[in-house]
Amino acid sequence: MPQEPQNTLDPDPVIDRSLKHSVRDGVYYSAMMGSAENYFSAFAVFLKATTTQVGVLASLPPLLASFSQVASAWLGRRLRKRKEIIVAGALLQALSLLPLTVLPIWYPDLALPLLILFAVVYFVGPNLGSPQWGSLMGDLVRESRRGRFFALRTQLSSLANFTALGLAGLILHLFAGWELTAWGFITIFALASLFRALSAWHLGQM
Repeated sequence: MPQEPQNTLDPDPVIDRSLKHSVRDGVYYSAMMGSAENYFSAFAVFLKATTTQVGVLASLPPLLASFSQVASAWLGRRLRKRKEIIVAGALLQALSLLPLTVLPIWYPDLALPLLILFAVVYFVGPNLGSPQWGSLMGDLVRESRRGRFFALRTQLSSLANFTALGLAGLILHLFAGWELTAWGFITIFALASLFRALSAWHLGQM
């Protein structure tokens, strides 16, 4: 019996293609997290947030956004289109990062409350897609291959997250040295939005 190529994730070529897109989605999604989500609190501090406001930013948006999973389940039953809901959630998350690139410049007095608002939208995106993604992956990944597949996906995603985290920190350090810290945050959030858009594209190819 011929052996499968080492880079094959499933013997079915259609499923194999989808799973490879899923791995790339995970890489870009993690790169977005490393260059955006991990710097929300630092951005709030830059905007002169109080300790209480930083705490609200860290806790309230994920809590409120978690209720969108209920909406996801309802939409899934109504539309019966899992992939479309997943992609819509990913694009919503990518778009939510774009206003963050202009908050310090256009609306300095409202930057902090707007940051919290768009952080809620940011977390709504993945919560909207999460139940559908779990269902879709359960159908795509054979039980006998789940350990291997998710280990590979997690390994590459973790590497992407760590790399993006370090790169974003370097960008902020450089811009701070030029006394352009606001533009440093603008740069890393714009990159994060691009990463999530690429993630959404790979989700759409599954």
